[in-house]
Amino acid sequence: MEERLQYFLIHQPAISGSLREHRLFGPLDCGKEGTPWHKVVADAHYPGESQVRFSYFCSDDRAEGDDSAAIPFSKAILNPKDALLLGAKGRYLWFRLELIGKDKELPVINQLKIYFPRFSYLNYLPALYQQDKDSADFLERFLSLFGTFLEDMDGRIEHSPRMLEPASLSGDPLRWLAQWLGMKIKGPMDDQKIRRLIAAAPEIYRFRGTRRSIELLIEIYTGTKPIIVEYYQYKHLLRYEGNKKWLTELFGGDPHCFCVLLYSWELTGDKPSRGTALEEAYAVVTSILEEQKPAFTEAKVIIVKPWICLDGHSYLGMNSFLQEPSSFVLDDNAQIPYNTMLTDL
Repeated sequence: MEERLQYFLIHQPAISGSLREHRLFGPLDCGKEGTPWHKVVADAHYPGESQVRFSYFCSDDRAEGDDSAAIPFSKAILNPKDALLLGAKGRYLWFRLELIGKDKELPVINQLKIYFPRFSYLNYLPALYQQDKDSADFLERFLSLFGTFLEDMDGRIEHSPRMLEPASLSGDPLRWLAQWLGMKIKGPMDDQKIRRLIAAAPEIYRFRGTRRSIELLIEIYTGTKPIIVEYYQYKHLLRYEGNKKWLTELFGGDPHCFCVLLYSWELTGDKPSRGTALEEAYAVVTSILEEQKPAFTEAKVIIVKPWICLDGHSYLGMNSFLQEPSSFVLDDNAQIPYNTMLTDL
């Protein structure tokens, strides 16, 4: 089985003009003498005429690398992407990078991965294919091309559980996961909201069609918790004739209708285009209610404005509050606070 060694992250030097630099790494210790090293895989970019030359040396004696100038490195591999380490055998491995660039055309190496022990698809073929050394060498290198594709596929399969972990996803894969769970993306939603939506999916399905599910969905999508008013909450007030008219005007008076109240200032926040933001939030909430409301019921969305409107949706502690009286007296019976503005209409 192929084993993976740690990889090294090498940043592009932040310099301008010409570049020619040598970097030595190692020794890498695989822990076993006589180990045949497999290959090097580079996540790199070589713009224009820039180059990276990769050379290596293996030995079972760690002391052979003490004098870096005397290390007999292999023939350099030019601009490696996926290259076999031919003849690399030993417990310790040293490698050297020579970076060559000019002006803004500098090579970039994000990471290198050194694989061990040696693995060859030639081992799966009959021994006949290994009898001739030259032919076996060519066939091994040829099969390694296909091995790269298979190893990449194995790697994706091995790490496929990450595709089901919201914390490790972002962007389109995260949206795909939400849709896979039946969660629709409505309006502009950032990754944090989508992760919260996915985490709440079991609870949403468990209480689907109930007040709890609707409150949770609206809070996730809009960022504000709604106030839901159902008929049973004000039914007892309808017995008084004086209440019946205004309650019917505010909430409809239909036993099969419920109202969802949202604060306009929480929906828009500091957004410059508040009108557009309010329209988007209204459309999202309406869509949620159409999908989540119980059968044979109606839902009404009410946007509570940040001011008092007589005979309208004015609620103490929400969009209105009481203040201490001031000495600004209009007559013997009426007072207005200092921060009141009077205008002619």
